[in-house]
Amino acid sequence: MKDEEVQAELVRGGGSAPQIELQAGEPVTLIGAVHGRDDVLASGRIWNNSKKTVVGVRVGWLIKTPGLPNETVLGKWTTLAGELASGEVASIPGQNVGVAPLKVAGTIMRFYIAEMKYQDGTVWQRNPESKAQPSTRSSILTAPSTNGTI
Repeated sequence: MKDEEVQAELVRGGGSAPQIELQAGEPVTLIGAVHGRDDVLASGRIWNNSKKTVVGVRVGWLIKTPGLPNETVLGKWTTLAGELASGEVASIPGQNVGVAPLKVAGTIMRFYIAEMKYQDGTVWQRNPESKAQPSTRSSILTAPSTNGTI
């Protein structure tokens, strides 16, 4: 389903959706996310699909709100608690992503790994022209009827 179709459904339902962007073939990918009341990416899980050991990552996210230009945001560098060897999975801490954009019905926030640091000091950066696809699984958030906030 295209983003425009998803957004139309979200607008009809009064909701918004944080999503994980599938990064098939890229060296590290975000494979899980926990969304919190005050942090849209309260924690996450990443998988090292590269041949090298990873020591840090930087999460990025795309905000798509109907009627507004898309906005791309890069989070702060996260140094991993330990080294992440090839094929392993690790947790990342919250990214302090504000919930304000998700208060607008139809907004999609798509999270991905934008950059990473290898143990050998080299850095990988995601191609900004990436044609990665949204995950078919997303969490749809709607404002509670009691107070109208997320």
